[in-house]
Amino acid sequence: MIVAPTGPGGLSVASFIGSKWDAGRVTWSAPASFTGPILIRGRAMKGSGAVGFGEGHVPYDELQLFAEPGKPHEWQSFTRVPGPGCYAYQVDTAQASQVLTVQAR
Repeated sequence: MIVAPTGPGGLSVASFIGSKWDAGRVTWSAPASFTGPILIRGRAMKGSGAVGFGEGHVPYDELQLFAEPGKPHEWQSFTRVPGPGCYAYQVDTAQASQVLTVQAR
């Protein structure tokens, strides 16, 4: 994996003030040798549940990151979901695409 969430497995979510979406903190990281754009999107594994990102009342559909040369590659973010369940992130870079699953609880 080039870009992945760090920390313990799973996503601990709680209600988010002023929104019907739950939220959990996620720290994304990449190796120091990696540079370039990163696009992260997500969906529920079953049904039509969406995954969102950010702190707004309505979350963004995608998370856009950029790994600059010579800088630490770690980004704090919020993953937003309608509720507990199994979700998948799709992480796209210029070099590769990967799918990561996460259990929100």
